[in-house]
Amino acid sequence: MCGKAFSTMYSFKCHLMRHKKPYNCEVCHKAFPQISVLRSHIHTHTKEKPHVCEICHKGFARKQYLQSHYFTHTEEKPHVCGLCNKGFITKGHLNIHMNVKHS
Repeated sequence: MCGKAFSTMYSFKCHLMRHKKPYNCEVCHKAFPQISVLRSHIHTHTKEKPHVCEICHKGFARKQYLQSHYFTHTEEKPHVCGLCNKGFITKGHLNIHMNVKHS
């Protein structure tokens, strides 16, 4: 598939699941490797936000969005640029910073 090599069969099987996506969304037909990821995705269509911040009561469709949101209350920035030491709440924001400021 992608030519990547693995030292254990377990690692290979975990990686293989990224290529196999047997769970399909009935609304948009997007495919997912795990049923739990599909269930989380479905909230984007239903507008459900079952993951609620205990501090400000803001709701989120996905658990990882809530986890990132908590950093706005603590002011913690766990993703730090190795070149200039600037901190970011999400890895995605760090990646954008790297592309804009350091490439």
